[in-house]
Amino acid sequence: MQKSPSTDELPFLVLAKSIAQSLPSPRSSTTDAISPLSVASGGTSMPAVSIEVSIGSGHSFFGYFVQYDITLVCPLTHRSWTVSKRYSEVLAFRQRLVELRAAGDLAHHLEEALTLPFPKKYIDAEKPHVIAARIKGFEAFVGHLLALYTECALPGSARGALTGILADFLQVPSDIQDMTFEAPAASLCHDDCTICIDAFEVEDVAVPGGVLKLSCGHCFHRDCLHDWCAQAMTCPVCRGPITRITGLYDRMA
Repeated sequence: MQKSPSTDELPFLVLAKSIAQSLPSPRSSTTDAISPLSVASGGTSMPAVSIEVSIGSGHSFFGYFVQYDITLVCPLTHRSWTVSKRYSEVLAFRQRLVELRAAGDLAHHLEEALTLPFPKKYIDAEKPHVIAARIKGFEAFVGHLLALYTECALPGSARGALTGILADFLQVPSDIQDMTFEAPAASLCHDDCTICIDAFEVEDVAVPGGVLKLSCGHCFHRDCLHDWCAQAMTCPVCRGPITRITGLYDRMA
């Protein structure tokens, strides 16, 4: 079996990353669109997406291919994970979304992602400027998909089919897919987050997932819990394992 060259052996990947850093991010032509993430984060920024390029081995003319290792960060839990995609996989999924939009049911929700400039298909896909354009294009496209998945996962969403389609492509971890939402208990605002020792405020639960409840029942600010879980996947109070996360959300807050 032919061995794939390592990334360090291929300077064109290093050059491609350098070129990508100088390129502007693609913007949707839908100027009046509102980012789905604005509901989840209280802002307008896209979820964090970063891309590294590497070499994968498999069916191709050269016996290896360029793959894009995409690291995503869930805006609701700050949980990160990485998926690896070839250009052909991203292109095929975009075409699937185009077909869904044509069917009419999901046209409005897919419009912003599908009006983003998408990297062109080239025969010589190993040229640095081609790889660089794909890095920037995928950052924007996948960022929009993650924002759309986040919106679909929020309470009251009726787009179950689209949620599953996006979750499969983005390979969303099961603990994020299983995340549920509930209204906070009336006593919450009398409690403190035991990580930062600050009291929970009404504004904290006005953003879906701003406060997270663990399976043991203890609640924490999302950002505080994210920092804690980087060290240990246990409850900071009772040290029980984190097997389920529930987002607290008060629509009336």
